[in-house]
Amino acid sequence: MTAHPFSRSMRAHAYNAGQNTWRELAPLVRDRDGESDDKLAGHAAVGCIGRNIVVIGGGCGENYEPFLRRMDAYDPAEDTWSRLPDLPFDCHNNRVAEVDGKLYCYGGYRGPDGENEDARRTAVYDPATRAWTDGPRLPHELWRNEVGHELVSAYEVSKRLCITGIFKLDDVRNLFSAFVWDPARGSWDDFELEIPLPPVFPRYRGVSQVDGHIALMGSISLYSHEDPPEIHEGSLRVFVLKEGSRNWTEWALPAVIQNMVQNNVEIAFRAVRIG
Repeated sequence: MTAHPFSRSMRAHAYNAGQNTWRELAPLVRDRDGESDDKLAGHAAVGCIGRNIVVIGGGCGENYEPFLRRMDAYDPAEDTWSRLPDLPFDCHNNRVAEVDGKLYCYGGYRGPDGENEDARRTAVYDPATRAWTDGPRLPHELWRNEVGHELVSAYEVSKRLCITGIFKLDDVRNLFSAFVWDPARGSWDDFELEIPLPPVFPRYRGVSQVDGHIALMGSISLYSHEDPPEIHEGSLRVFVLKEGSRNWTEWALPAVIQNMVQNNVEIAFRAVRIG
């Protein structure tokens, strides 16, 4: 799925690996003041629930505020979009992650004045009840830069939510860490109590999951604790954690990818199953 952050129309295409062909999906068209709107801003969150694509927030131009809480889902069987219940707070560069069949939205809440913000607030959408509920409050506030929560990722670990990123412990210290939410006990656990932290930390969209494997690509291994943190970049590397394992395995990058990295070409990362 692609979208221009300001004014271009959103379009999505799906790839059929068996036929080696692409097809255009039905566009997401929303009503705004009686007119059709098919644009999507960069602050929209895109994820999935099961086989359905979901888009939260978005919209651009004048009078797009009603779209900040909106959620739409794409049904691949019908090639149609439908509206789902609105998010309980405005989506401003929020992130989403599917965990155990539910959709978690995190990244904070911004009030009507655009300033009041609860950066630890989350919300959870349950497709079985078609309702949003308040999710677990993050253990610490997430650090953000001028583009938002760039250095934070969320993914599923044994049917639990894992958040990896830079957390603000107090006014002067930051911690690059990961926490796992245990819904049975209603508490956050230190990721390292059961699984070692990955050797590198991914940027947003640097993590994906397939067939029980967590795959992440990153280059950050060192940073300072000041606020804002000083990030130290290393070489780009890929690590994979198998379901039930405690050890991260490094996968060698193909030579062509390494050459692209050396030439400062931006790399898109996604783990998928072929066949």
